[in-house]
Amino acid sequence: TGVAEPVPGNLLETFPDARFLHIHRQPYEVFPSLRHTMKKVIAAWGVQKLDESTLEDRAIETYRRLYDAYFAQVGDIPPGHFHEISYQQLSEQPLEALSGAYDALGLPDFSVVQPKIEEYLATVSSYERNKYPDLSPEVKARLVSEWKPMFDAWGYEA
Repeated sequence: TGVAEPVPGNLLETFPDARFLHIHRQPYEVFPSLRHTMKKVIAAWGVQKLDESTLEDRAIETYRRLYDAYFAQVGDIPPGHFHEISYQQLSEQPLEALSGAYDALGLPDFSVVQPKIEEYLATVSSYERNKYPDLSPEVKARLVSEWKPMFDAWGYEA
C-alpha cells in the first residue's frame, strides 16, 4: 500500500509513567484535513511526484492504521494515565477541557499553568480553521465503512 510499517514497541513501553491525552474529532472533519495535510507534506518533503489520485486511499488507510494501533494499545494504559476529550470540546471550552484533563491525569495544579494558557488562547483568538467542501455521499459511505470503529468509539453520527 505504500505505507510504512509501524515501529516495534509503543509509547507506553518507552514511557511507562507517561500521561496520555487523546483528542478525537468527527471523522468527517478529520478526512479533508488529513488529505490536505498529506498533500502539503508529500509535495514539500516527498522525493517523488505526488499522485493525487491515490490521496484519498492513502488518507483513509493511514488513519485506519493509526486507530487500529490505538485501539490495540489503549486498554493497556493504567487507570489515571489516560484521558480523552473531543476536539469540539477543546475548541469551544479550552480551559474547562484542559482543567478536566489535568484533574483526570493527576497532573499538578491547573491554576499554575492557567494564566499561560489564557495568554496563549488570546494570541490565537482570531484563528479560523480551514474550510473544506462538503464530502460526497460516496466518500461519507466509505468513511463510515472503513472508519466504523472511530465513529462508534466516540459516538459520532454517520
